[in-house]
Amino acid sequence: MQKISFKQVLLMTASAALLLLSSCEKPFLEKPLDDYVPLGESFEDIRNARNWINNIYSDRVNEYTILGNAGFAAGSDEAIHGSTTNTSRVFYNGSWNALNTPFDIWVKSFTTVRKINVFFENIKNVVVVQNEDTIKLSDDGYANAYYLLERLKGEAFFLRAFNYIEMFKYYGAVPIVTRSYGATEDFNLPRNTVDEVVAFIKKDLDSAMKYLPENYANFYGQGYANWQGRAVKSTCLAYKAKAQLLYASPLHNPTNDLGRWRDAAELYGSFISTYASMYGLETQVQRAFMDPNSKESIFNIRVATGLNTIDRNQRPAGFKFFTGPAVNPTQAMVDAFQMRNGRSITDAGSTYNPARPYENRDPRFYQFINFNGSTLLDNPSASTWSVRQVETFDGGKDAQPVVNATRTGYYMRKFMDTTLNLVANQTSFRPYVLMRYPEVLLSYAEAVNEAYGPYASSTASSLKASAAVEQIRQRAGLLPFALSTALTQAQMRDAIVQERRVELAFENQRFWDARRWKKAEQWFNVPARGVQITKTGNNFTYKYVDVETKTFTAKMNLFPIPDAEIRYNPKMKQNQGW
Repeated sequence: MQKISFKQVLLMTASAALLLLSSCEKPFLEKPLDDYVPLGESFEDIRNARNWINNIYSDRVNEYTILGNAGFAAGSDEAIHGSTTNTSRVFYNGSWNALNTPFDIWVKSFTTVRKINVFFENIKNVVVVQNEDTIKLSDDGYANAYYLLERLKGEAFFLRAFNYIEMFKYYGAVPIVTRSYGATEDFNLPRNTVDEVVAFIKKDLDSAMKYLPENYANFYGQGYANWQGRAVKSTCLAYKAKAQLLYASPLHNPTNDLGRWRDAAELYGSFISTYASMYGLETQVQRAFMDPNSKESIFNIRVATGLNTIDRNQRPAGFKFFTGPAVNPTQAMVDAFQMRNGRSITDAGSTYNPARPYENRDPRFYQFINFNGSTLLDNPSASTWSVRQVETFDGGKDAQPVVNATRTGYYMRKFMDTTLNLVANQTSFRPYVLMRYPEVLLSYAEAVNEAYGPYASSTASSLKASAAVEQIRQRAGLLPFALSTALTQAQMRDAIVQERRVELAFENQRFWDARRWKKAEQWFNVPARGVQITKTGNNFTYKYVDVETKTFTAKMNLFPIPDAEIRYNPKMKQNQGW
């Protein structure tokens, strides 16, 4: 069996040039640092240290674009990919394994961790004097070198913790690596325990908070607009709470240790109470994905140039400027949207009409889904830019057999900037949102409900679990938005699951939520369904059909450790079932 090879990129020179390293016929943890170009004097200039950290930020991944621009939505019950050959199918046809894992992050993450460890080992070579050394940065004006150095240390601690949280999501327990290794050392490392990994993440985030400011609008007396989007104290606290929530969840908490839930509730409560003036809910949810400075955005990846790729990729197939296929929401995802009155479509009194299934739904439905009868701007002729309806009925402009037309009868709308004139090739600056405030509210509600009950609050915040969920429902426009005042803990749990499913739809949350709750085997192990619509005159009839078979087994709650690591490292143990 052939060993896996890969390439790694590392920033090495004072001019911030990237050196492409040769392919290495070794698994990642058997590749000593000596394979890199010697560091020499690279860290003596603080500008080079800053460039090093900038490079590590660039390792973050825009998950909207992975798996053929479908993200992990197509690997869950939210959607399927418009192409029958897309690699996302591996996640639900049971064919993935330790040799064939789509979007495996093992190598990428440990490469990033190595860069951070190299930073810590060499940052001592930077010599600055507090309140005396001021340097000119090409994009940031003048900055006090001492405070810049402190900030870089904080960012390094945060970025290492961020990468370990990602690995924890994928693999569970992983090796904790805090230094680089030489060629003569034993670098066959075992996996640490889950307890040790979570403790390490939290320790790094505590260290980061010691060095990082509250914001960059007033960084030691000066404002630095170009630094917006970097980690600050609040970012660290939010991710510390997220790590604790993962630790408390059933996948990693089989005995349901309530102490873990209490710790998560208190961390989220502290975030909510401490940063009430900094974060909140936008009036319109779409603003969170259009504005990098949205008050909902806790951490995001910012773009240097305007984009319209999402708007092209996700357009219905019959519209001009369509460059898909991409996300096709499932009928299960559509059915998850409640009615405007806050009742599920199967509830008595919901007012759901099967003959008019898209009327009077949760307002988020119209913002997140393109369905038969929704409207978008199109280019019917010459330079015209005008509105037309989406047609996914049999024989419609956006239905099969149109090339790459939806396989389910639906298209995703959520991240599109529907105001753009694509005839003029307009673009907009949109971030990839890694964490936003609604996630914090719903995670807080979850932790409080599990630790204390549905109408309790944490000691760090007076916000009740029920009220946190109601904030999301009120902003969504549900009338009434209030939950029942007599829900059991289990019923509140269901309400939180419902809101996470809808509010965070297509944001690569459901894929991981189902795993940490150990519900994916129940939810994902059913066929993906779609709708066939027949038009007769001005009337439509709807038939719901299976589109694709999906398979999920318990072992898939965690990703497999790459085969090469298992074969070449005798101390490395594979995840169960792989």
